[in-house]
Amino acid sequence: MNANEKPSPLPVGTSHRYEFHGRELTANIVFSIVVVLLASGISLGSIRAGLMPKSAFRADPDSAIIATKAELAQSSADANVCLVGDSSCLINLDVATLQTAPGVRPINLGALSYLSLDSFGVLAGEYSKGRTAPKILLTVHPDCLRTAADSPAHRGVLEGALGESKVIQLRPNNPLSEMLGLEDLRTRLVDRWVPEPLKGAMGARYGFTENIQSELKSRLGTMDETGRFDPKTNSGSAEYRLAQRIKPEAQKFLTRLPKDARIRVLISPVPKSHARKDHEGTVREIRQELETALKAEAPSWELPLILPDDQFGTVTHLLPDAAKQYSREVAKRLAEWK
Repeated sequence: MNANEKPSPLPVGTSHRYEFHGRELTANIVFSIVVVLLASGISLGSIRAGLMPKSAFRADPDSAIIATKAELAQSSADANVCLVGDSSCLINLDVATLQTAPGVRPINLGALSYLSLDSFGVLAGEYSKGRTAPKILLTVHPDCLRTAADSPAHRGVLEGALGESKVIQLRPNNPLSEMLGLEDLRTRLVDRWVPEPLKGAMGARYGFTENIQSELKSRLGTMDETGRFDPKTNSGSAEYRLAQRIKPEAQKFLTRLPKDARIRVLISPVPKSHARKDHEGTVREIRQELETALKAEAPSWELPLILPDDQFGTVTHLLPDAAKQYSREVAKRLAEWK
């Protein structure tokens, strides 16, 4: 529209009208493309030059937990016993309580059941580097032992956190964004500067993924359960067994550790209302099979396999006070483990 041309009247009820001309629209599109390419060039160049920080692993709580456990595994020089396993290890074993036992200095590398037994071995192996006869306490819930498959994506997060492969994100990636290096910009900088809020009870307890990381470090790997177990809801099957994948993974677990590693196995408890009548006998058989596969030390530690419902946040996790109580019993065994 030239300066002498009068604009056409607006329809009744319309306050504004935007008119775009080909030249202006093209300029805007070209400018946007240039900005994207410039950001891409800066991102890729900074990564290749080693100027960009590593991934923050703050896009989701799972990544935050796994990456922090990898960091703790590589920086646990003062610990003399490694706790490793699924989320029942992460939540049920309170390091501060365990430390009250004479001579017990644990590090809790418990992660998530999405990882395989072999992945737990990877973390234990990182802890064991440079140590003589390291003590490894594998703590898993019966649910973890019957799962048919692990999650390759979660394993990818672990390997990325340890620097063994390219970092894998659990959130969906845009292929074009990844090709241009913008996904790296997002994971290395944006996730580090812009906190990712958590939802529900976990959000109320921790707020952001960054807070999960900082608290895990300050508590040497322990995390609190934020839910509340309701026996009226469907808690899944209580029929436990050892999945076919477990024994082969146990062999891989052993290959991650030095020959003189000392291993013990702990099976986490379940709520009373969830347990079958034969639960304790079944779990002891499962534990024996796992101990044999891992060449674990004997005799087995006889700790509670069933606890009252009101001590649980979920079928697999104890509430904080119950976790401290359970940890006091574990601490006694650790103090006797000479």
